[in-house]
Amino acid sequence: MRERSTGEILIVFVLVLLGAMLRLDFLIANHFVIDADEAIVGLMGKHILEGKSLPIFYYGQHYMGSFEALTAALFFKLFGLSSMVLKCVPLLFSLLLIVVVYLLGRELGGRSLAAVSGLLIAVPASPLMVWSAMARGGFIEIVVIGALALLCLVRWLKQGAHSLTLVWLIGLLLGLGWWVNNQILYTMVPTALGLVSGCLWSKDSKRLKKLFVVGGVCLAGFAIGSAPFWYYNLTHDFASFGLFKRATLMQALSHLAGVWWTALPILLGGKRFWSDSETFSGALAVVYAMYALLLGAYLWERRRQLGQLFVLRLEHEKPIELFLVMSGAAIAIFALSSFGYLVEAPRYLLPLYPAIALIAGYAIIALGRCHAACQYAALTALLVINLCSSYNLCSSSPGERAIPGEPHIFSGQRVSKDQSELMRWLIDNSYSMIATNYWIGYRLAFESSERIRFKIIHEPEQVRIPEYEAAAAQLPADKIPQVLTPAQATLVRRALIHMCYTFKEIALSGYVVLYDIKRDLSQLQYTPTSAFEVTASDKPEAAFKAVDGDRQSRWGSGRAQAPGMEFSARFHQPQSVGWISLDAGQWWASDFPRALTVDLEDSQGARQTVLSSDDTYAIRFFQEHDPRFLACFPAQVSSAIILRQQGKDELFDWSIAELGLGH
Repeated sequence: MRERSTGEILIVFVLVLLGAMLRLDFLIANHFVIDADEAIVGLMGKHILEGKSLPIFYYGQHYMGSFEALTAALFFKLFGLSSMVLKCVPLLFSLLLIVVVYLLGRELGGRSLAAVSGLLIAVPASPLMVWSAMARGGFIEIVVIGALALLCLVRWLKQGAHSLTLVWLIGLLLGLGWWVNNQILYTMVPTALGLVSGCLWSKDSKRLKKLFVVGGVCLAGFAIGSAPFWYYNLTHDFASFGLFKRATLMQALSHLAGVWWTALPILLGGKRFWSDSETFSGALAVVYAMYALLLGAYLWERRRQLGQLFVLRLEHEKPIELFLVMSGAAIAIFALSSFGYLVEAPRYLLPLYPAIALIAGYAIIALGRCHAACQYAALTALLVINLCSSYNLCSSSPGERAIPGEPHIFSGQRVSKDQSELMRWLIDNSYSMIATNYWIGYRLAFESSERIRFKIIHEPEQVRIPEYEAAAAQLPADKIPQVLTPAQATLVRRALIHMCYTFKEIALSGYVVLYDIKRDLSQLQYTPTSAFEVTASDKPEAAFKAVDGDRQSRWGSGRAQAPGMEFSARFHQPQSVGWISLDAGQWWASDFPRALTVDLEDSQGARQTVLSSDDTYAIRFFQEHDPRFLACFPAQVSSAIILRQQGKDELFDWSIAELGLGH
């Protein structure tokens, strides 16, 4: 017994060591770089250490519990605050997953199944490899929690379905999972089957009573484990339940097609992240053929036990059908949910990995009973597929790790891998607040230990820490540099020039920093509305509403935007014109002009464009949600100013609440 225990400990140690080496290789190759979503977990952990109120959920949302942030806080306390330490939290859970799957395999089929299934988790396809170290709020943790709950269930069944302690622990784990990530639903279905089967097919004469007792004990454990979830929802009008929305039948069918052609190929190593390209030529066919062979071997081997599922009966000694049920439940729940369109985001189906490893492992062992060579060939094929998906072994650049690129920001440009140059410059120049993109800002806030905070500009606009926005509102604009990608900077620079701003700029860490942004409008003179008359190509009788001094009234085109629409102001006497202000009022979000050009017309009727549609697009990009803008241009004596709308919209018209002119 001692030799067997020592041998198993050695096997588990080797599997964990192998898994750790592969995952650390990925982390080191990526320099332990985190993204903004991971940075938020880190910031939550930092705030917990600082004694701020304990968050129940991931910042800015009412789902996905703070379990990972609490664990990160403990790690920060022990090892200090850094991206490397933050990455170690999911890494630890991913290594624990190897152990849990090994133990599941041990319960379901002995040491052989334990070793094979553990090996398939230790050397996984690229999604599990990457997400083994992604601190995104609990995605790898929920896989471990679900696997632990099923381990307890398997042991409960094997022990005769008597232990209420195990039942309570199952409920506790499911409750914890419900708070951490609602993907625990995938595990709840096979768990319910196992508990019902254990009660109805037990030797106990009072089976119905036993079912009620087991259900009550499990629910008690669930209530304790999920207590933070219920506390929040009872005090916040059950806000979390807004997440649960059902797809329509057509949507569900589309989601299922996406699972088949995209999600499963990614999970099984046949396709790349967020791409239609295969891991290697013919990978999709090879992967599906391989797993079809294994599934066929499993179904044939377990054909008698599978038939018993129709009467809710499991083989209590080897209830591996739990994982087949879990696989079907996960795909069905995912497809029927409103988030089932996210088939290119494999994190939503990560809980399938233990089931895939155990069923594939069982089939491989079954093939070995036919011929040992079949067993080794099948296992080798799966490992090669996994390694090809993680290291691009079958591509033109073999050995290249399948590490996803940094998040996209704008026009194909991404977050920089190294933001240290930017961070040093900001700190050296005493800037503690910037305006930038979500993906840049939260990562920079964590990496600088919040010496640098930010307000969000441009998409995505999800505010996770409102205190940052409040602090930014207290500062003048010239104290808040804008950190932009080069493509964004091209637009913002153009907008600033046309809007009478002065500024400085510097290139840092692959970004463009626009700073010392100032504006002086004191020299501008206003032209009274009595000096001109307004008219329009559409609804001319309502044109006066654009200059009546009332932002609650408007001129509107009265029809969907189309090229050729004009709104003009004609002076009674030629006037010097050097700026124009436009306010779309409450109609801005829908009725802004899709492509606006501003022309000046001289006394001979000749027109000159002073603001092109590219200029006004840049201004709108810079302004974002502000319905008003003032643009300057070289002053000229003109007889009229004409606004031309050259864009198109299928539904919305063009509106102006207020127009102003001057020089």
